Formats: sequence, structure tokens, C-alpha cells
Amino acid sequence: AGRGLPHSCCAYIGIGGHSGFGGWGFASRMWGMTLDNIQSATVVLANGSIVTTSEDSNTELFWGIRGSSTSFRIVSFLEFQTFAVPSSGTAFEYLWDMDIPTATSAFIAFQSWALSSSIPLTFGGEIGFLKGSSYGQVQFTFLGGYFGPAESFNDTIAPFFSSLPSNPAFANVTEGSWIEALAAFGVGNLNTSTQPDTNDTFYAKLLMAPMDVPLMNASMRVMVTYLAHVGFNSSDVGIPFETFAVFGTDD
Repeated sequence: AGRGLPHSCCAYIGIGGHSGFGGWGFASRMWGMTLDNIQSATVVLANGSIVTTSEDSNTELFWGIRGSSTSFRIVSFLEFQTFAVPSSGTAFEYLWDMDIPTATSAFIAFQSWALSSSIPLTFGGEIGFLKGSSYGQVQFTFLGGYFGPAESFNDTIAPFFSSLPSNPAFANVTEGSWIEALAAFGVGNLNTSTQPDTNDTFYAKLLMAPMDVPLMNASMRVMVTYLAHVGFNSSDVGIPFETFAVFGTDD
């Protein structure tokens, strides 16, 4: 009791998905990803043999299963390093409907803030672009978690928040315990047996911008313009494209 792991906020992704392919979440700036905290794994190989992998045993296999899990084996047991959970957690989500210049400026402001050294490791967040309310608009989202004292949450996000319009179309901030924050991330319920999972098919592409070569205003404006025009006319329901800027750690 009272221990935790870093993982994503998607309740329907099990421990196999988190540990085998990443497991980034809003606590990852404190604790790393799920796969970073595997201490050992018992696995079944293609020839039927059962072996234990760790930093000291079957090290090549241990390296491979943390990131390309299903290519190598079936995992039957995992041992993790765990952490004492914070005394409080704050889950938050904000959404604005923005025109192209405002959304571009918001992204650049977030990027500058994320590259600063003033953000505590108890904070993790992301931004996203969704389909706008009308042609030429995009929805800009800012969501994440804060695991420091609840009373310091507003001061923590103030350097970025002050650069955004003062009237978000949607705002939800949930303060509570560690587990209550996790439930808020998972849309209020961690019990996946209450409703069936859903399937989706989509194209995903990941592009990484080096910290020393951040995205420029002109480049972002081109992308936001595309989302606001072509994205709005997409036949897809929801998100034609999604862009995240994720905080790193001090390491």
C-alpha cells in the first residue's frame, strides 16, 4: 500500500503494454517510464524454455524486452521498482477554441516554458490540437498532472498559463489523493470491467524535435494552418492530427 509506478492515463492499456513499449505518464518526470522500472522478468522463449532476465542475467534479452517486447518472448512475471506515492495529486484539463495565430503563439509559449528550468519534476503535462469549432479554428488542449502541494499548482502553471486567453471553453481541475488523480486521468473510473473496450484504426507518425533545435514559429504556423483548414474538412470524427509536447527530465 502507498506505492506507485509511472504509467500512462489510458486505463485499458494493461501492464504488458506499459512495460513492453514505454509507459510514459504524468509522473514520468519524477520516476521515468514503466519500462525504466522493471527489475527483472520471467519470460517464455519460442523454444518453450523459461528464463529470467535482468541487468545481471540474460542482459541482451532484458534490453530487448523493454521497448520491443512482443518481438522476443511471452512475459509470465514482472518485478518492478516502486515509489512512495505523493501525498496529493492534481489532475487538470483546459481547452480553448483558437484561431491560427493564437494557437501558433500558444504552442511556441508552451515550448519555451517546457525548455525552461523552472518547472518542478512533480509536474507533467502535454498540449494537443483537436478539430476546431469552425473552418480556420483549432481546439488547443492543455492537460496533465501535478503531484506537489495543491496550493502551489496555480503558481506552477502561471508562467505558461498567463500567455493563453483568459477564457477557456472548458476547464476541469481535480484535487485529491494520488489514486483520485489517477481516476480523474482515466475519465473517472479505473475499473475497466464496467464497460467494454473499443477499437480504432488510425495512422500515427512520431516526430521528435531536439531540445537544442526547437520548432520555429513559421513551421508551427504552417502546421496549425493545415490543421485548421484541411483538418476541419476531414471526414474523421475527433482528431485528424494530434501533436504533443512533452516535458523531459533533468537527466
